[in-house]
Amino acid sequence: MSKIKDLQARLKVECDRIDISLAELARRIGLTPQSMNDVVQRGNMKATMLLQISKVFDVPMEILMTPVSENDRAVVRTMKEERKEIV
Repeated sequence: MSKIKDLQARLKVECDRIDISLAELARRIGLTPQSMNDVVQRGNMKATMLLQISKVFDVPMEILMTPVSENDRAVVRTMKEERKEIV
């Protein structure tokens, strides 16, 4: 997987983990959803933006650069299922 695809997948997994959309993530770091999408698609995210995103997700910045594993996906699926049961 390319670094851009890895970052896109990581953002999706982390958004799912904390139950927010990518659009909400963008708003939380002061961007429009379209601007966020453009930055991610081009793969030119600056360290300051990665730091802001890591704060939203409450994870070390390095996690954002780590490819998503099947275990990561399984944990998020379990969390989503548990949230559904609560509702």
